[in-house]
Formats: sequence, C-alpha cells, structure tokens
Amino acid sequence: MAKWGKDKTSIIYDSYEEFVEIQKGRMKDTERFDPRAEKHIRHDLKRLYKHIKKGDRVLDAGCRDGWAIGRMAHDGYAGAVGIDVVPENVAVCKRLGFEAIESDCENLKFENGSFDAVFCRHTLEHVIDPRRAMEEFVRVTREGGVIHIVIPIETSAEHREIRFGHSTVFESSQQFRDIVSDLPVEMLMEKDCEKTASGIASTFIMRRVG
Repeated sequence: MAKWGKDKTSIIYDSYEEFVEIQKGRMKDTERFDPRAEKHIRHDLKRLYKHIKKGDRVLDAGCRDGWAIGRMAHDGYAGAVGIDVVPENVAVCKRLGFEAIESDCENLKFENGSFDAVFCRHTLEHVIDPRRAMEEFVRVTREGGVIHIVIPIETSAEHREIRFGHSTVFESSQQFRDIVSDLPVEMLMEKDCEKTASGIASTFIMRRVG
C-alpha cells in the first residue's frame, strides 16, 4: 500500500499499477473544459504563447482530458500532443479528436528534439521522479524550444493526503530550481507563489540550450 516517505514530501508506491490507480481515483468527472480551471489554463497558456508560434509542436504533459489541448486548438495552436497515465483521460482526448497517448513523464515515447515546447501544468507534483521527468522534457525539446512548468507550492497538512496523488510535495520554489540546476536550460521567467483558486503556485519557463 502506498505510504509517505520519512520526510512526508514524497509517496512510496508498491507498484506502478498502484500509482496509476491513485492518479485515476482523483478523476471524478471528465469534462472538456472544467469551468473552475479554464480561467487559470487560459492565463498559463497566454504566457506560453509568448514563446511559441502557431504550427509549433507542443507536448502537453499530463493532459488530463484535453482541457489545454482544446484551448490551444481554439486559439490557433493546433500542434499539441497529450500524454497521461490515466487511460480514461487519453480515451476522452481521442474521442474529442485530439492526439494523445498513454505514457508517464519519466519515459517519454518520443525522439530527441521532437517538440518545440513542453507544457506541464500541475503535473510534475504527481510524477514519481520529477528529476527524471525534467530530464525527459529537456530531451524531447529541440534546442531553442521552451519548457513551461507550473507547480503548486504546498505547506498545508491537507496536501499530505495520499488520495490527492501528489507523489512529490513542493514546499518551496527552490525545490524545483534545485532539480533543474544542472540541466541544459536557461530560465526565461519565474513567478513565485502566485495565488490560484485553490492555493498558490509557481511558474517557470525555460529555454532548452546546448
């Protein structure tokens, strides 16, 4: 059974299947655009749009049921591909006509430099190994492309409940900076601890270099 590590900032799973089941358990509904989240998705995507052009290939890492992919398509950025560990989410994306595959973030099924950008919004906290996921995001992003990360900053005890599926708890933005400190990226934008509908989040936009 899944349990917290000693510092209670990361979950230890008995198996990958257990990890997927916990992530699946979070998904109560599947709507194309959740009205509670759409405002924030639009805000985050506007930041991404400053660094990409229409026709660029974008990986939506943790696409859920296609909210961001659909928004990008609506805004004229139709080159998005989604990945998610929950099969039902991928199926919804496909029914809506979006390109999506079942995959975790640590073992991406794409060639090096396949994307002009990676968009990972409120997903990195769910993956088992955030460092490995960031290495993969860098690998599949072309040189000069961008990686856009949004993570919740969680200090409240309520976020220590395993049912939330947050495999890694980010207690500060510095935890993320430490993860990417030696990766071939150049930080273009950092926004620390901004208020959201459900708490606070930090945003990082990086350029792939070298």
